[in-house]
Amino acid sequence: MKNKTVILVEDDPDLQESIGQIIRHLPGLDLIKIIGDGLEAVKIIPDLHPDLIFMDINLPGCSGIECCSTLLAENPEILILMLTSFEDDDSVFNSLKAGATGYLIKKDLTLKLQEAVEDLLSGGSPMSPSIARRVVNSFRKPEAVSNQQLETLTIQEEKVLHLLSKGYQYREIANELFISIFTVKTHLRNIYRKLQVRSGTEAILKLFNKPS
Repeated sequence: MKNKTVILVEDDPDLQESIGQIIRHLPGLDLIKIIGDGLEAVKIIPDLHPDLIFMDINLPGCSGIECCSTLLAENPEILILMLTSFEDDDSVFNSLKAGATGYLIKKDLTLKLQEAVEDLLSGGSPMSPSIARRVVNSFRKPEAVSNQQLETLTIQEEKVLHLLSKGYQYREIANELFISIFTVKTHLRNIYRKLQVRSGTEAILKLFNKPS
């Protein structure tokens, strides 16, 4: 199987080196470019046709969130994983609204990046657990859950979705529910179809009735 091509957008030279080394050691990925400026990223990335972009938020030129929104407007097939130190609500939610497929805190990279990439390529939306909790806590309202929507989900599908909202990765959900990762992915496909969404993040947002 052909390796997936990756571009890292990060302006800090030390982090370019350290994150670049992590990416280079992940199986199935080819790091084809490191870019340190937001405007440069928007200009040259479309011609490089990457499969994945690992994007910082705080960039010179324009922010990672602006880059995300601009790039996806013309290249919706690209998967963008935000890699950042920012855990404030505005950064998280604006990234997701801009179309980021996942949001990983840099301190989690060494342990979580490989699993996050696997989830990303399998149709998931990986988030650091602390970020998932922020999403859920901010979107939780007494009237938020639609009974009509929830009635279409099986008990097992509800369990999978709630574990996903807590930041569990596919493997962790499988272990928690004593099922296979394949079964987890099957449940998620059914959840996405029933809730009419395309990702785990959208499913969580819809579950708690907030606009994405």
